Amino acid sequence: MMAAVVFAAERPGVVFVLTKEKNKFKQLSAMMVFAKDKEIYLCDSEAQNIRIFTFDGAEQTWFSVKRPAGVTRDSGGNFYVLETDDNGSNFIGIYDNKFQKKNSIKITDSPFPPTEKFSQIAIDNDDKLYITDEGNKVVLTVSVDGKYLRHFGKFPQEENGKTLPSISDICVDGQNKKLYIADAISSKIYVYKLNGKYLFEFGKGGGIMGELSQPCSVAVDADENAYVLDKMRHTVIVHDKAGKFIYEIGGKGEAEGWFYFPRYIAIDPDKNLYVLESMINRFQALTIEKKNEK
Repeated sequence: MMAAVVFAAERPGVVFVLTKEKNKFKQLSAMMVFAKDKEIYLCDSEAQNIRIFTFDGAEQTWFSVKRPAGVTRDSGGNFYVLETDDNGSNFIGIYDNKFQKKNSIKITDSPFPPTEKFSQIAIDNDDKLYITDEGNKVVLTVSVDGKYLRHFGKFPQEENGKTLPSISDICVDGQNKKLYIADAISSKIYVYKLNGKYLFEFGKGGGIMGELSQPCSVAVDADENAYVLDKMRHTVIVHDKAGKFIYEIGGKGEAEGWFYFPRYIAIDPDKNLYVLESMINRFQALTIEKKNEK
């Protein structure tokens, strides 16, 4: 059962924890939570595999990939893995639902020079892929066969366009057709429509409650609340759909339920949180509830 309710400066309820000692991770590099099948996919870049766990922490299976930096899954059950070959070149590996490799593709027709600094991959409800290009500081939208469609960031010619200082993570809200981009340098979250239209941004840089020091990841629930993981404050800062601060949880620590330089966050439909701490090779499944108002 899900346990304990937690709020600012306290630890959340711990469902389960996966660690390098117990689970023999070499270098956790990314994750994906697939709510439909209640499965968790953990990328291990050094072991060069993706390991699959259930929502109660039981390991199911694994499959080999080349230095995975991210993974996502389409409506037909195919996996798209952001991989790096032995020469340091990025490509997208496509695997079927039996984990057999179908193809390897490159992004074509991109207006940006190749930088080999792709770092995250996500997918929307129409099976369009979103890939972060850290070298060019943009998010690329591509088809499942790798054809460039559009990009986010670097729009100086548009009145509301934004040139992003950096990209630390992305979150695709397929239900509401929005893209959230976490930027650790500006300490902000940028929100776009999936058609490329810039909407708004939120976040205030700082080191006290409600402020963002180094936002490294973002997840969005069914109510469009944004859960921002802050690497340097070791907390999860929760905002409503307009970007207004609501509350935060967590704090620095290596005990279960605390965070130590966390890197990625995800949330499931029951508002359970999943946090990856790549520095210590740990994955935590946690449960929270919104604080009751007095």
